[in-house]
Amino acid sequence: MAEGSVRWFDDEQGYGFVVPDDGGPDVRVRSAVVRNGGGPLEDGARVRFTAAGGEAVEVERVGAPEAAPSRAVRVATGALVVLTLACAVTFVVLAVQGSGLSALFLVTLVGVGFALGRLDVV
Repeated sequence: MAEGSVRWFDDEQGYGFVVPDDGGPDVRVRSAVVRNGGGPLEDGARVRFTAAGGEAVEVERVGAPEAAPSRAVRVATGALVVLTLACAVTFVVLAVQGSGLSALFLVTLVGVGFALGRLDVV
């Protein structure tokens, strides 16, 4: 069986198209050939299928569509990046001046860097 991603699927009309991973032409999918009770497929969902003549004769779901990070996660990531840059600049300035606060900003910089490394979106 070939694998691919659902380009789009129209519930009302009962069909849609799958983009094969091998780069071939799109394959038409009818809801009646979907295993596990048929029904609609979500756009972007991963499927495994058998095709004949440009139309799927058997389709099974293999995974949900990949979700993009939410706006809140993107904003939080951006804020952490800005905070990291601000800490880095402050650390350099304090280190050049010989201030004892440079160690505090170094610890903050390492902590924020660690937090960024733990996020899946960076």
